Amino acid sequence: MHLDVGSATLEAELLDSLTMERLVAIVDHREGRKTVVKNFDPLADAMEACEGWAYRLRQQLDMEHVPK
Repeated sequence: MHLDVGSATLEAELLDSLTMERLVAIVDHREGRKTVVKNFDPLADAMEACEGWAYRLRQQLDMEHVPK
């Protein structure tokens, strides 16, 4: 049984490799869930946050490359 709640924060910046112009800046913060779990995994909330950030980044990049 574990009642502590962790958190994760992401700060990222994507730069154009030739001009060093900032293309994207991201700051996001996630809190863990307050759940009582029999088989507690201390990294589960952190992994979920990272997977969510990766998914959202991929969606945004895909939207930017849609022919207009």
